[in-house]
Amino acid sequence: MENIIEIGTRLGLNFVIAGSIEKRGTMIVTKCKVVSIDQRKVVFTDQSISTGEADLIRRIMKMSDAIIEAILSNSN
Repeated sequence: MENIIEIGTRLGLNFVIAGSIEKRGTMIVTKCKVVSIDQRKVVFTDQSISTGEADLIRRIMKMSDAIIEAILSNSN
């Protein structure tokens, strides 16, 4: 968390999006969090498990909408 805040501060960003993606057998696990640099806290987290490429695309599109909403609702 401190590294995310430090990087965001150095780059002059308001928010940083961090996450990971991992394949477990046939499942694809995605994790994401949005960190507000000014507030120094996580303002959004999400984890989803997809069963294939089409499901992954659908879930990522849904996640991106939620990320946008979180950023807009936490902007000053």
